[in-house]
Amino acid sequence: NVNVSHPIPQFSDTLRSRAREAALLGARYIRRHQVWHTWPYWTADAGRIAHNVSIKDPAHRPILSLTWDSARSAQACLSVHQLTGDAEALETAQRALEYPKVTQIFSPEFPQHRGAFCEEVPQSNHIAARDVIEAVQGFINLYHVTKDKVALQRAEAAADWLFNQYLTEEGGYPYLVVYHRENDRLWKHNDFTRLIMAAVVLPFAQLDTIHGKSHYVAKTGMAMDGVIEACMEKDGSIRMHDGTDAGHHAPKAGPMAYCFVNDDGIGVSLIAAYRATKDEKYREAALRYGEWWLRTPAMPDTYAAIP
Repeated sequence: NVNVSHPIPQFSDTLRSRAREAALLGARYIRRHQVWHTWPYWTADAGRIAHNVSIKDPAHRPILSLTWDSARSAQACLSVHQLTGDAEALETAQRALEYPKVTQIFSPEFPQHRGAFCEEVPQSNHIAARDVIEAVQGFINLYHVTKDKVALQRAEAAADWLFNQYLTEEGGYPYLVVYHRENDRLWKHNDFTRLIMAAVVLPFAQLDTIHGKSHYVAKTGMAMDGVIEACMEKDGSIRMHDGTDAGHHAPKAGPMAYCFVNDDGIGVSLIAAYRATKDEKYREAALRYGEWWLRTPAMPDTYAAIP
């Protein structure tokens, strides 16, 4: 049993108002730096967002969003629309998801990868499985807000790839990258892959809820159990014991060395796993993990990515 000692805070109306204002500013920033189709300058980059416009770059080269962060930007704007009712935020989200539509694979050349997404551009030689999850989440969120059936179909096609083609490795620890243009050569799996792929549980649970079925939940354990059994410490923290990806998702040294402080959706997916399966181990793990986050000081040199 886990003792939860932190009550849910009650935020003042002033703070809530400021939060709404900040959310709107974020959505407007995305819109302002988004690539549009502007006649007669048509572009296949429509919907992508320039990330580095506020960063001094001597080369003055815009860095445009890929599949995953285009979808992540859409998720943010959809949340702003739900929070404020802002129509422009919804329009920006819909435009952002136009780019993942371009990178989604429906080519007869790769039938085994139908529904997955190329990583950077349609010509990319590989599929990054974690980024497929972001795109799935983006289309699910769009369906939730607009009831766009095509968005749901795209989400399902990608989820089916994750379920049928990807989450099949023995032990449930999949490879992060599939080089689909190079005879399906695979990138090694490790603790880092195990942790960032756990987030697949959330969209799986959401799709089952939408259809009132228990289909995708069958692979909850494959995606999540390794996180609890191999990486979760007694204090609730999650660590990469094989030293992978330190510096980007985890500090390299000190008491937090190799502690996975990026999160990348593990927390919400533990909650989704419990709701989908009613298995107490997921509830207890979610509470331990949440308690650890509440005890841990803010770390400005890392970031949390939660779909």
